[in-house]
Amino acid sequence: MVPCSVGYYVVEWEKYETCRGPKLKNLTEFTSKLLKNKDDHFIGQLNMTFLEDTRVDEIRMYVYTIKDNAKVLLWNYNINKPCQHYVFATLLESYLGAKNCIVKKGFYYSDMDMSDLMAKYIGKQFFYGEYLFKVLMNSKKGNLFCTYFDPKFKKKKTQKT
Repeated sequence: MVPCSVGYYVVEWEKYETCRGPKLKNLTEFTSKLLKNKDDHFIGQLNMTFLEDTRVDEIRMYVYTIKDNAKVLLWNYNINKPCQHYVFATLLESYLGAKNCIVKKGFYYSDMDMSDLMAKYIGKQFFYGEYLFKVLMNSKKGNLFCTYFDPKFKKKKTQKT
């Protein structure tokens, strides 16, 4: 586990891994990897192959708190029209080239700056501690993407001058 200083806190990660979606059929093949770049930012690498032209119908996100090795659901977020969502529409278009929520058959590679994403998503108001994020992307026909990652937020030590 390596810390990354972001804004008002330090974030540490151990996992950025794939998981199995809820549907029987997978419409993609994908792998993920977590790296730390020269600027001490964590980068989530994602390689996805869409096996056919596919509509993205739903994105689900679950956030759990972890305490004493037990996870408790903090909140969940279901987006039934991701291409009408102010954030996810842009992400789908920029990372997957989605037009009207349709992703063409083919290979897609992306690097996501997880440190920057957390800073923008969490901002200044959050609780220190250990979390588990699980993100699923589905079509009505099958699974597209499932990953989980475990940011740990710690108070940033102030430097004395």
